[in-house]
Formats: sequence, structure tokens, C-alpha cells
Amino acid sequence: MTKLRTGWVGGALLVTFIGTFSTSVFAYQPTEEQKSACMSDTFRFCSSAIPNTDRIIQCLQRHKAQMTPGCRAQFTKAGG
Repeated sequence: MTKLRTGWVGGALLVTFIGTFSTSVFAYQPTEEQKSACMSDTFRFCSSAIPNTDRIIQCLQRHKAQMTPGCRAQFTKAGG
């Protein structure tokens, strides 16, 4: 019974881990052009969000009015 329970718990943890990992791995990846244009804004406004791309994008969207024109153009181009 202990082996069965341990196997079930281990399997549940593995599924949870894979689900979490795959979400972050297959999340949006910015282009090199976007990274280059927004690097300074990312460090200025969103350094606490690094390395989480989703959090960086959300943070930059909140600071869109203060962004450099090049970064703002990348967000406009991408529909952000």
C-alpha cells in the first residue's frame, strides 16, 4: 500500500511539475529585435520580473506610457 501511495503522490507531483515547466518553456518568447529595443526599459521598470518573460511583458504593459519610443513601437507592432 505504501508503494502504491508513494507512486501516486510521486506521479501527481511529476504531472504538476511538468505542467508548470511546460507552461514557462512554451510561453511567448520575444524576438531579438524586441529584446534589443526593450532591454533598457526592462531593467529600468521591470528588473524584479527578470527572468520571467510573462511578468516582464505585463510589467512593460503597465509602463507603456513611460517606455522609450523604440520599445513602445515593438509593443504596438506586436499588438501589445
